[in-house]
Amino acid sequence: MSFLLLGYVRAHSTVIIMNGLSHEHILGSTNEVRGYVELKNTGRSLERVVFYLNDLENQCASGQLLYQQLGENPRSLAEHLHISATEYTLQPNEVYRLGYSITGLGLESKTGSFWSVLMIELAEPINTKKQQAFQINSKVRYAVQLIANVGEKQAESLSFAQVEFDEENPSLLKVRMKNDGLFSLKSKVNIEVFDANGTKIFSENSAFKRLYPLNCNLYTFDLSALPKGKYDGVLVADTGTNLFGTNFNVELE
Repeated sequence: MSFLLLGYVRAHSTVIIMNGLSHEHILGSTNEVRGYVELKNTGRSLERVVFYLNDLENQCASGQLLYQQLGENPRSLAEHLHISATEYTLQPNEVYRLGYSITGLGLESKTGSFWSVLMIELAEPINTKKQQAFQINSKVRYAVQLIANVGEKQAESLSFAQVEFDEENPSLLKVRMKNDGLFSLKSKVNIEVFDANGTKIFSENSAFKRLYPLNCNLYTFDLSALPKGKYDGVLVADTGTNLFGTNFNVELE
């Protein structure tokens, strides 16, 4: 069993990431950027940590979040991304900086965002425990997103790739947003629902989520608190710079 940690999590691991799980850079005229990921061992024992690179794709058609071999994604950083180590053993309470560099990407006349993920894996299992006749070993992995932006930013373009209710939970509205542009962005989605008299009876804002170029991300809204009936709704995606909206109708039974 393994845990993939996409947020700042202390509960499952004595090794934590100190400076965030996404690092975004602008690749300027120097054609090289350098950064680091800072780890800390908060435990009392040695912790050996392994580092490797993957690609990440949030597919629109299948809705799957895929971790791929480096180079499978056409907008992968692939050969442009280098890390300073493939493993390291942290002493108790030690802070370690794993360096990385992104080079050469701007020389290829490319435009837009390019990304890969740095996987950080604890070599030894944690939370080992026995249940009946089975022994469960849990491993922790962090996925740190590394992003490079090349060229002049272009106009943002978002579309509503899918707006539908969940088959198993008919009151759960699923909204899949697609980034039709070339640059990574973050967007939240706001929903407003109106009754037959035009009175707003429900409103909610999602958290901001990252959308990579030509990739999607899923936003969900629980409408179970609404009584049965027919409603009109408005969805607005907000990037902080631009707004993108659509209308929908729903009948809750």
